[in-house]
Amino acid sequence: MEDVIANQVAFVGNLCTNAVNACAQQWASLSTKERMDVVEAVKSDADAHIDRLTNETSATRWTDTLDVYFNSLLALDVSPKLVVIELPAKKPVYTVVRKPGRKQVTRCFDDVHSDARAKATQVAELLYFKAVERYGHMNVEYIANTFSARASRRGRDAYGNPRTTFPKVRVVNAIRNLSLSSKLYAAVPAVCDEADLTVVFARSFPRKNRLSAITCSVDLYKIEWSAPSAEYKVRSYPVQKKSRHG
Repeated sequence: MEDVIANQVAFVGNLCTNAVNACAQQWASLSTKERMDVVEAVKSDADAHIDRLTNETSATRWTDTLDVYFNSLLALDVSPKLVVIELPAKKPVYTVVRKPGRKQVTRCFDDVHSDARAKATQVAELLYFKAVERYGHMNVEYIANTFSARASRRGRDAYGNPRTTFPKVRVVNAIRNLSLSSKLYAAVPAVCDEADLTVVFARSFPRKNRLSAITCSVDLYKIEWSAPSAEYKVRSYPVQKKSRHG
């Protein structure tokens, strides 16, 4: 059982994006008691990730601002809410990287704001682990690769099984994936009601016609470079949308 717990903890520690099939089969074979043991072990392991990521992000003011904001959201039981964090993108340069053992070539997005986007990824992961610590990994999703246009496929838990309840928190890291954010925005407004809290890190906001269709609470923030202070700042942007009764 110790090996099983270690495997499951490693699976969640990798943001539930690797070795899904093996971990899913392992999870399916566990009893209710054993699953509870795994959940508790995962929550304990999340503490180490939280400490590490907090240390890595605490040196800058704008990351602290986002961390405090996300902490306040996790502390509240709110109705469905969408939060979009837009990161700067300027003068893109694509560098070719060959991954060891693979023939495919990956084009990595890079520009003058790459360090800020790397830091934002750490903030996204920090939010994920804090949500796991609070709600358990079965109630939290971290999406960084693909997003299904079909709602039935989105309604699956970390192991790919159909959900009986919606996730509490969904974190979408689309910083380096324009296709991911485009597919998510195309699923508005339905996608906004699939989790109590959906936080999207992307290089653009949803279009106005998409925002106007959203009936849940929406917060828009943009990370901008401030030349006078020579630092990044988090600025709130107003959003106009339909009311639930409008």
